Amino acid sequence: MFELRSASPPPHQQRYVDRFWSVRWRLRAPQVQPSQVISYPSIHVTAEAGPDRFGHRLPAELVHGVPTRRFDIRLTGAGYCYGIRFTPGGFTALTGRPAHPLTDRVERLVLPALADVHDAPDDERGDTDRLDALIASVEALHTTDDDGPLDDIAALVADIQGSEVTTVADAAARHAMSERTVQRLLRTHVGVGAQWMVRRCRLHDALAELHADPTTSLSDLAIRLGWYDQAHFTRDFTAAAGISPAMYASRPDRDRLRQP
Repeated sequence: MFELRSASPPPHQQRYVDRFWSVRWRLRAPQVQPSQVISYPSIHVTAEAGPDRFGHRLPAELVHGVPTRRFDIRLTGAGYCYGIRFTPGGFTALTGRPAHPLTDRVERLVLPALADVHDAPDDERGDTDRLDALIASVEALHTTDDDGPLDDIAALVADIQGSEVTTVADAAARHAMSERTVQRLLRTHVGVGAQWMVRRCRLHDALAELHADPTTSLSDLAIRLGWYDQAHFTRDFTAAAGISPAMYASRPDRDRLRQP
């Protein structure tokens, strides 16, 4: 058994939280459920149980910084993970904690409201209790009244994610900021550099296009999404995905590599 679910946050939390999500599994040996993710730049807070992972004994409550490399995990045995996916900059706006020290790290988190997830029964009432615990956890993390530049960051990230921005200079000009300001905002409040953000969003675009049409011309795709040539695109794609774009396009299970 393997189950993946998600839920939207209440309206007053949507500035900070993109969604709540959960994964539950019960696998018989030697069954393994692999997961490969090209991550979006979001911090996650989780309550997890099952075999120990990320260097932590479980069950535990954890905070996951933005992973800059492909996220790979092999689920075995039985366990669960209930998570909060924050909007880019949302975790820092709530807590006042800079994002960049968490990048590529998973740390334990003392959050009693989230620990309630572990005590919920395995029935419909338990699902409601767990969602209530996730909502309460966001409220408990809200320790500052100053959102800082969250609106500027949200606009900047949305533009990079949803437009044809291919360079940091493009993003800076579109928002009347210097490149240094864009770099500082994203590193401090999101956890990654501006060039990484641009490249990661364009890689997501490339994944989506190759998934929809595996016959897409790689050279045309590379130039259109801002790479100097196909060779540079192939190098960056392979570094992020672990396989070349040509190999990805030919995989019948290419939907397994996804955004969380």
